[in-house]
Amino acid sequence: LTIKLVIYGTIAAWVSRIPVRVVTITGLGHAFLSDDNFLRRVVEYLYRFALARAHAVVFQNKDDLALFLQRGLVQASKTRLVAGSGVNLSRFNSETLPLLSLGRPTILMVARLLKEKGVVEYVEAARAVRTQNPEVQFLFLGGVDARNPSSITEAQFKALNWDKAVQWLGEVEDVVPVIRCADIVVLPSYREGTPRSLLEAAAMGRPLIAADVPGCREVVNHGANGLLIPARDAG
Repeated sequence: LTIKLVIYGTIAAWVSRIPVRVVTITGLGHAFLSDDNFLRRVVEYLYRFALARAHAVVFQNKDDLALFLQRGLVQASKTRLVAGSGVNLSRFNSETLPLLSLGRPTILMVARLLKEKGVVEYVEAARAVRTQNPEVQFLFLGGVDARNPSSITEAQFKALNWDKAVQWLGEVEDVVPVIRCADIVVLPSYREGTPRSLLEAAAMGRPLIAADVPGCREVVNHGANGLLIPARDAG
């Protein structure tokens, strides 16, 4: 969806002669993570055409910026780099970890149900941990995104989570109470822009575990506010 908004929106603004056209790249999406070389070439061509008609292109991490420059998708003079979309610190503020009062660790992942977010690895990791430490609670907060090619359906998730190693919370309007219940927030994603779920959890004082990939590296300082782990590795 993000790719479509950038490409179609920029071209539409150009055709409509909008005088200033600013684009934000919040992540690379399915086209760059899949093994479909034809799809990636088509998307790169469309990006190249659209971004040539933008006045400024904003990136959320240096890896995505470097990739677009390397593949000639954007002119360097047009690029800007920002540290994500920001977090409202009046809502997301540091709170005491529940482990200190409950004595039972609670792990939380906040994401859409997509393979590329590392959902499969999260469930497998939860199963392995609970085999040795059944008191550890694993939560997943997020809904199905049927428009995405890497979407995991509700039925597929239930089959994957057959032993209910992970408690699925679905979607909520306000994530603050859920993050408040967590001792650690996890995101084993394959690639990100700058993940809001990690920013919000960090703002609330939660230690993080995330894949060592673009975007997640912008938020997690390994050994300081969390741990970076190998991508696509449930172990």
